Amino acid sequence: MTSYKEFVRIMGKYTAILAGILVFGSFPVFAGDNNVLKIIQTSPPGALAGNSLSSDQSLANNSLVAGPTQQMIEDALDGTLAVGDLYRMDQATAPSAVQSGQRNTATLTIEGNGGQLLLLQDNSAGGTSGNSAQLSAFGADSLGAVLQIGDGNDASLTVGAGATGLIVQNGSGNANSLTVGSGGSGEIIQNGNGNTFPTSVAANTSVTITQNGNNLSPAGVTGMQVFSTAPGTVAITQTSF
Repeated sequence: MTSYKEFVRIMGKYTAILAGILVFGSFPVFAGDNNVLKIIQTSPPGALAGNSLSSDQSLANNSLVAGPTQQMIEDALDGTLAVGDLYRMDQATAPSAVQSGQRNTATLTIEGNGGQLLLLQDNSAGGTSGNSAQLSAFGADSLGAVLQIGDGNDASLTVGAGATGLIVQNGSGNANSLTVGSGGSGEIIQNGNGNTFPTSVAANTSVTITQNGNNLSPAGVTGMQVFSTAPGTVAITQTSF
């Protein structure tokens, strides 16, 4: 197995740490103040393609792109990770974001104060499709996390204002989109394969959506979406195996 390679680039107060096995792909970055990007990308020997990452943190103060803790990962695998389990991490001790396998792509953007995005893309041993994640964080208290444990998953997360936001896709071939507006928190958990649930959250609304099963999607004629601008909570659970 090829040994780990470490690339350190310092631009002002921006530090990017990249380590991996047979690391491929391009890494365009734009720096601001006090930004930290921690990412490990690994590909197995013989992989035909690598992983790619694009990060723009040009307007981010005190931002951090990192990975979930081991406890968060274990909870995600057990189907128990919730948006309330997310918390702000220290820049010095936060674990690295991970893209393992091949053909994983991530586009990360942070603008504003607080920042922080957590990313894990697993591509479970031997997957060839790759996972795709597009993450953005806007506003003073945004956090945001995407954990995709499997292959061929597609997630998009946008958080803002007082939002937190969480997407967990434990399986393969799942697709998701979560937007959290002012004051909301948001959470989408999909355990299984081939599940979809585009969602919009806005104006003091909290959403909790869980899908356990395969090939599940919300019914409706509006493109299978949940959209809410009224105060209150929307909770949806679908289970079918």
